[in-house]
Amino acid sequence: MRSVKVFISLILLISYVYSQDFKGKQHGISLDTDAMMQLFDQEPDLQKMADFFFKMNYNEILKKVKNKGLDAETEETTMFISHKKMRADMVQDGQKLSYIMNFENNMMYTIMWDKKEYMEINIDQMQQMQKQAMSQMSQQMESMKGMMDQLPPEAKAAMEKMYGQKKQSPPQVTETGKTAVINGFKCKEYIIKMDDKISQYWITTEYKDLRKTFEEFAKAMPEMQNEDQAIWNEIKEGWPASDAEISFNTMGMGGSYSINEVYSIEKASHPADTFIPPAGFKKKSMQEMMMDGM
Repeated sequence: MRSVKVFISLILLISYVYSQDFKGKQHGISLDTDAMMQLFDQEPDLQKMADFFFKMNYNEILKKVKNKGLDAETEETTMFISHKKMRADMVQDGQKLSYIMNFENNMMYTIMWDKKEYMEINIDQMQQMQKQAMSQMSQQMESMKGMMDQLPPEAKAAMEKMYGQKKQSPPQVTETGKTAVINGFKCKEYIIKMDDKISQYWITTEYKDLRKTFEEFAKAMPEMQNEDQAIWNEIKEGWPASDAEISFNTMGMGGSYSINEVYSIEKASHPADTFIPPAGFKKKSMQEMMMDGM
């Protein structure tokens, strides 16, 4: 889910000490395969596509999308940090959603403002559900082995990757030597290459301890930790004021492009009710939320 990725990105960059309260803002845009290829307008090649898109910032991409009248998912996110409590307010397709993670009571909340509804889940329970989902995918893989053995090698590899049976190559992290100022932050460029995707991080070190909150979040979302941890083991300090990612696979199964930029960080005091569901909102179960398309 792109929202979760944006949530992780913002957590990584806002709070540098738990004793302080912060408010940060980020905007982002993502393109599906069709919109991405209409902008690129050449034969698909992952490296050439990365070279093309990584030359542009958020505003330049947004302008091109509007000029061509393309469909794109845009997102505005505001993050609130207070000690070990975090909240992300997101506007997606005109609807406001909030995600709250409270590491003091070990709870996560999802709030749908338009519907006046919310869901809560214990973080330990969420981790258990993630493990069960991975186990079910492995079982599906076992039942499909006979069919998959009949597939061409590339198709088989793609299916193994989809079901978590084929490990991705370790990320190749390169500091390019390029510098830029992104929304007031002095940054260095890093390029991260993996099997079917390439990422661009503009890293700033203006705040030295920005990863502390992210480490708490990573513990709560272990299925997202391995790939990211390998990257941050190579990038020793700093955080991404801007990150972009492009993916495309040789099987013709499509790809995507996304870019996120932080454009505001400030100290701010948050009311006590910032990190709890609003009074009067209806509590719904996860099953009900899934039936509603969430």
